[in-house]
Amino acid sequence: SYCTSTEVVVASCVASGEGFAVTFSAETPFYAVGGGQPSDRGALFSAEEEEVAFVTHVERKEGSDAATHVVEHVVDRELAVGLPVRAELDWALRFDRMQQHTAQHVASGVAQSLWAAATVSWELSARTVSIDFDKKDISSDEADALEREVNSVIRRSVPVVVSVIDGGDAGEAERQSILAAKHFRGRLGKHASLRLIDIAGVDLNACGGTHVRSTAELQVFKVVAVEKVKGKARIVFCAGERAIARMHASLARESALMRSLGVPADELAARAEAVLRAQKEEAKRSKSLSSELATMIGREIAAPTAAAADVSATSAPVVVTFHRRGGDAAFLADVAAAATAAADSHPCTAFFLTASSAAPAAAPGKKGKKQPQVEEEDLEPEGAFLLVAPPEVIEGARQQVCEAIAGKGGGGRPNIIQGRASRLDRRAAV
Repeated sequence: SYCTSTEVVVASCVASGEGFAVTFSAETPFYAVGGGQPSDRGALFSAEEEEVAFVTHVERKEGSDAATHVVEHVVDRELAVGLPVRAELDWALRFDRMQQHTAQHVASGVAQSLWAAATVSWELSARTVSIDFDKKDISSDEADALEREVNSVIRRSVPVVVSVIDGGDAGEAERQSILAAKHFRGRLGKHASLRLIDIAGVDLNACGGTHVRSTAELQVFKVVAVEKVKGKARIVFCAGERAIARMHASLARESALMRSLGVPADELAARAEAVLRAQKEEAKRSKSLSSELATMIGREIAAPTAAAADVSATSAPVVVTFHRRGGDAAFLADVAAAATAAADSHPCTAFFLTASSAAPAAAPGKKGKKQPQVEEEDLEPEGAFLLVAPPEVIEGARQQVCEAIAGKGGGGRPNIIQGRASRLDRRAAV
């Protein structure tokens, strides 16, 4: 686990996806993906200490027969066969994964001891580690007990011992001894050899991953979430430098919130709840006022005056247009509902309503006119639209309206077209 670089020679190099798959004349320190742990990353350096390629992924693949295997290193540049290089892994990344993987062993061993719960699976991601247990759920008290016990193991500096035993018949006696160990976890398959990780009195498990030498190197263990996934209980945790970095970030956010809300740390939750309640109440008041305004506007634009309508022929529908800055689809729907309710004396009235998300400008329209107006050049090109008209008008106008303003949407009802448009500045064409 602690080897960081080796001198090797490029044995093969072939194109693979967006990179090149490379094998070497000897083993490198790079860990190949497997057992829930991602592969290492790193770089290849020439004899002149120049970086010649970056290793992005490492994978173990079967060789020419079942008894052999090859380890492919995916790199970002093509390399010449026979090129001598120094393969050096990203140590910070490797040590982080050593901490997280060993912490998983400790947590799984503790869970088995506390709850008799087997580990079903685990996953090491970029930010956290998760373990799924053969357990229905985990209470907050149980999660706290697990965290305390894992940190106790860390403080005791328990050695993490790696050993390899004969996996065949010759090692059967040793296998039986391991299986009888109280802290043994998992299974022992039939292999030529078996690599074991033994954290005395805590966890004994077959594993090929990378680990620290002592639990003291884990530094700290913190449960960050408890979940339930597919009927299994899951804990999400981080250990070591990850946990410390997370603590620093949490303290920074706490300080920022204290400055913003003007209260000490122990009052932040209550203050945040008060702010959220006030925001909800304000949102309700705003929604009520918006609805009242929409109703007033709807009634106003439905007034049967020449200023409020453009009548092309006595048999044609009366077409009323309206645009609002700072409006949305919900506001237009309220305007349309009020306008159609007030237009009973003109059953052929059509309302073409548009709204953009820009802040409201000064009240539109000229003095003495009941119909709000807005100049075309003042329109933002993107926003919501709604056309409400007799069904026979809608059927014939649907394609024309959408093409004119580059709109997309439907209606849901035979007398409505509504949606979003990217060219409201061309609404005069409707």
